[in-house]
Amino acid sequence: LPDGSHVQCFFERSCPLLKVCTPTHVYIPPRGSSHPRILFYGESPGGEEDDGNSPFVGRSGRLLRSVVEEVVGPDYMDHVTFSNTVRCFPHEQSSYGKKYGRTPTDEEILECSYYTTQEIETLNPDIIMPLGNVAVRALLGEGLPGITRLRGRQLTLRQNEKEYLTIPSLHPSYIVRGGGKDRAQLVADVKQAWEIATGTGVRRVTYTITDPDELCALVDTWIADYKAGILPWFVWDLETAAEKKGGGLRPDDPTFFIIGASVARSGTEGYFIPTQHPDLPDTVDSIALRSHLLRLYTTVPTVMQNAKFDVKCTREFWGVEPAALVHDTMLSSY
Repeated sequence: LPDGSHVQCFFERSCPLLKVCTPTHVYIPPRGSSHPRILFYGESPGGEEDDGNSPFVGRSGRLLRSVVEEVVGPDYMDHVTFSNTVRCFPHEQSSYGKKYGRTPTDEEILECSYYTTQEIETLNPDIIMPLGNVAVRALLGEGLPGITRLRGRQLTLRQNEKEYLTIPSLHPSYIVRGGGKDRAQLVADVKQAWEIATGTGVRRVTYTITDPDELCALVDTWIADYKAGILPWFVWDLETAAEKKGGGLRPDDPTFFIIGASVARSGTEGYFIPTQHPDLPDTVDSIALRSHLLRLYTTVPTVMQNAKFDVKCTREFWGVEPAALVHDTMLSSY
């Protein structure tokens, strides 16, 4: 839509933000390409966005736009689109009339999710980039790691039987508050997305396996390649959770359980094998899945992230030890 245009909100009668909106600033529409290579999502507009009726035009928005211009070029608005998971400015107002921005509530995000769904379907972006924890949660749901751990990962947003490659990154306001020291991370994530969208980058795909026969065939191939000297090791990472918040990192928590394991043998293709996922259908033979998974784990050497934790879990909960530990990537991160 042209800059400065105003749009009335479809949900304005029921939206909890209606009471704080002005007649001309009820809804701040997306700006940019009608079929973007990258669709950026923030959490909500700020005061400057409310005044300008465009997303990402305030201080943090200018930082984001400078990063996108650096990666994409001066014509970046022909290739990307900026939007928010909440289209109005969530704020409180002082007795002096000054507006103070705040984080949108779950109710507000849910109310605006209609726009998000329709927007993604209409724009059909090559890649979606949610910026910050709120946008990630609005698009991908609860239960994911924080944005500092999640940024740069290639995830999948499933909507109306279609899948969209989704790469989260830091919200530019976080970078501004930190004095700009993390700007390079945002540049790297936008560059990764742009290179994939234009066909020059590497897309990493993760498949979920719930068929024991399919997993058995995969494990047989990897073990055969290991014995033939083709596969020296594979990557292993346990996914854990608990009913209590934060309990998924504490095996001594009584509500702790192992959701499954992620495995890979290259940087472009990975597999997730659920063994105790809460959404796993009863028809899936999770015991058979775990059996084939552990056959791989106890035969082929592994590279792990936080090996001490994973080995403790497999030892205490599944009664097995890894064939050998080649490297713990947590050491590399330090």
